[in-house]
Amino acid sequence: HAHGITAALWLALLALQSWSIHNDILSLHRLSGRSSLILFPLFMAGGAGIFLGMADRYVSGSPFHAMYAPRLAWLDVVGVAGLAFCYFQALRWRRKAQVHSRYMLSTAFFLLPPIFGRLSGIPLGVRGPADFAKLEYGFQAANLLPAGVAIWLAFRPGKHGRPFLHAAGFILLSAILFQTVGSWPSWERLVASAAG
Repeated sequence: HAHGITAALWLALLALQSWSIHNDILSLHRLSGRSSLILFPLFMAGGAGIFLGMADRYVSGSPFHAMYAPRLAWLDVVGVAGLAFCYFQALRWRRKAQVHSRYMLSTAFFLLPPIFGRLSGIPLGVRGPADFAKLEYGFQAANLLPAGVAIWLAFRPGKHGRPFLHAAGFILLSAILFQTVGSWPSWERLVASAAG
């Protein structure tokens, strides 16, 4: 719940920052920017809690987590790293409006794969544990869709597409690790040890 609440607040903060700067309310934009310094560590802590909770459910033998927890862990690990990277870059480039705004917007891309992955069960017809294998396609589509949009934004006319390329690169890396390293026995053992 902490992770979900802080993620929702992060999206609201991005909307508030965009609205305030477009309406020339600089004081509100700066205040919301400063509040991100408080919200960001809370969001990161929530992400760490998700990872540890998945590891615990993996060890306890939950059918879904037994099948996916080590693989989904890569989506969390790389997604959190990508979000942190884009946020750091946004702070670094805060005096360059075009670069700053694109890095801040790029942070939202890391919240989309988990949302789309969860929703993918509906069109895939996942009704219970017997259908869990179908979710693999949903998880990959949930990564490819935001990565594709980020790449499209990066190559639109104009400058400053690099933030979107960075976001797409992190998302695609997590998809590759989900598909490969996520099922390696050594990685599964590491995830299980995190539960301890």
